[in-house]
Amino acid sequence: MSPKGKKLKQSPLSKEPIPDDGFSFVRQYKSNVIIEIEIKPNAKTSELQGVEDGILKVAIDAPPIDGKANTEVIAFMASTFGIKKSNVSLIKGQTSHHKTLQFENWTREKVLQIIQSK
Repeated sequence: MSPKGKKLKQSPLSKEPIPDDGFSFVRQYKSNVIIEIEIKPNAKTSELQGVEDGILKVAIDAPPIDGKANTEVIAFMASTFGIKKSNVSLIKGQTSHHKTLQFENWTREKVLQIIQSK
């Protein structure tokens, strides 16, 4: 269940081709973007730390207690990518450092443009 009490939707990612451009952690699925990240909670500031080992590393200024880090991940990613918080969903990894997010009504190209500019 999501923090808002909605059932989380699992995307059939196995049917989607994986791009071979060094950013395979970002996938387009219909009108949404699926992005895999690895977080480092309890950081001094929330920030994108870059791509390492084929995944986007994100530092989060919140502890991994009572969903605080997950809430900060959604708020930070929404702010960083210029998307409404209501359009960012945590679809996998609620209790893990490895998380999968969905950006609704967004494009892979916009996500890559922002990652590459950081």
